[in-house]
Amino acid sequence: MVKLTSGVRRVYFKTKHPWDKKWRIIVYNIPESKRELRDKIRKELRWLGFGMLAQSTWISPNPIEDYVNNMLNESWKDVRDSVHFFISTYLGDPKALVNLCSDIKGIENAYKTFIEKWKNVKDEMSEEESFVMKIRLVHEYRKFLTY
Repeated sequence: MVKLTSGVRRVYFKTKHPWDKKWRIIVYNIPESKRELRDKIRKELRWLGFGMLAQSTWISPNPIEDYVNNMLNESWKDVRDSVHFFISTYLGDPKALVNLCSDIKGIENAYKTFIEKWKNVKDEMSEEESFVMKIRLVHEYRKFLTY
């Protein structure tokens, strides 16, 4: 339910906050015997907006400590001792760091494709057509949340 609520907020509400110049860093060493959970954690981190800096090292500029702590104490509790969460500063260029951890060009191209596909949606349509169009549009847009 938390993920669903989080997803709804990310799709429908614009949340802007000034960046505090801090990076949230998660480092883990999860054994191969728990590979399925490790893969689940990777997906969760991507969903939360983390980018992979190095193998098993993920970073995010977003202030999501509460959410990460909940995940550590609930969903990831079986590997809690293998997951380490830090808040830190970076002495280098933050844009270079983002480019290293994220496919910015791919995201940009995906947005351009999305806009091109949806920019000519007609203004006048029935309620049924409008409903179907909105569902399709939201479905396409939500794909950006895991890019």
